[in-house]
Amino acid sequence: MKAIINLFCERDSWFHEFFSLRSPITLPVTGKPLAHHLMDFCSNLQIEKVLLLDYCYDESIQAQFSDSYQWYSHLEYMGAKTIPNVSKLLTFHRHYCGNDDILILNGLFFIGGAPNEKEEDWKNNVKQIQNSLEPAEAQPTGTGIYYYSNNNHTLYRVRIPQEKPIQSIQDYFNLNLSLLKNSQHCSLPGYKSQDNIIFGSTPVIMRGCTFNEDEEGQPSSKHTILLGDNVRIENDCTLKGPLIIGNNVILDEGVHIERSIIFDNTYISNDLEIIDKLIDRNVIIDPYKNVKVVLDEQELSGDTRAQVRNYFLAAVRGAFNYVMSIAVALHLFVCYAIFLCFFFAWTSRSKRWYFKFSLDKVSGVLQCLVWRKRLVGCAYPPSDSAVFTYSETIQSSPEPMQKQMDDQYFLAHDSIRFRFSIIMTILIMRIFQHDEAIYNK
Repeated sequence: MKAIINLFCERDSWFHEFFSLRSPITLPVTGKPLAHHLMDFCSNLQIEKVLLLDYCYDESIQAQFSDSYQWYSHLEYMGAKTIPNVSKLLTFHRHYCGNDDILILNGLFFIGGAPNEKEEDWKNNVKQIQNSLEPAEAQPTGTGIYYYSNNNHTLYRVRIPQEKPIQSIQDYFNLNLSLLKNSQHCSLPGYKSQDNIIFGSTPVIMRGCTFNEDEEGQPSSKHTILLGDNVRIENDCTLKGPLIIGNNVILDEGVHIERSIIFDNTYISNDLEIIDKLIDRNVIIDPYKNVKVVLDEQELSGDTRAQVRNYFLAAVRGAFNYVMSIAVALHLFVCYAIFLCFFFAWTSRSKRWYFKFSLDKVSGVLQCLVWRKRLVGCAYPPSDSAVFTYSETIQSSPEPMQKQMDDQYFLAHDSIRFRFSIIMTILIMRIFQHDEAIYNK
């Protein structure tokens, strides 16, 4: 048996209203893309091949799903035009279907489950599908599961209780929170702690942070908090479940979040209170009022950027940049002289020390002396990036989304002391950086 996953339905207009720049395949449900959960379901049925259709093909999604060894089913991802009619969809992909029975997952809905541990489990799942068949309508365009039998050339509608349609932004929000309470219906990514907190890899949690504390200040395990990979939580943050925080998220000081969903690559400014909201980078969504608000960078990073307009602060920062440019230039020229000695004595490793001494930044520092470039500032866009950026203190080659989020953090904490620490951190960190990171750079 084969399967086709077609996450498009004419009745799912709410998705394009709130997530117009996102593919439905990557819509996160409990920290994983929706397509991952549907693939888990297909693997539970031991379906041999799965065709994943996307009307907005993306190479990054192709790379994300290229490792199909995590599933029993073999996955094929391809771009395709939108065909909401299931019968026409089967006709269009008749070469893929061949002479096999086909299971079609059409539209936005959730169905998942933990991997089957016994052979009896998947046999029971298949039997449940076969016992839930009813003839499909003449023009089948609805959201749900369909089954095409090659024996009698008939299309059936499959109705099972595990199917949960996502017909509105409120349905999507409530689905995520309900799955946190009943995690047996899906596998949650991460490592669970005693206090019902699920951690991803490499979290950074500063002092004074509280998780799931009740009114009396006592920890409670009543609700689940799911933290993704590379989450950074600054001082004195308060988190109360049910709560989902995606990958590469920064929560600044004093943030209070409760019953919310924070998407990947999002920066939350300091002292914000977020309750019953979805936040996708610079978009805030109220699922119960169907309201979407798009914020600009100034609103996301607080009032710091507005303070830059103050002439006195701008003059002080300008003087600091110029003085530091001279100091850094002198430092790099000294390093250049040392590098020449290494170059003649140890030519085979010249590129390595060229990077360790930060000599690749000489041209940028010289441009700072003639006011053509900023010494310390934002990393995005690349055409106007500063010589030293906050992103470089964390990763040597961050992704564009990560750069934009790091820039928001920099703007919120911009000060002369912070700029000086960025310069010194990069210069020192490069000296002790291992060779693999240098060659990747």
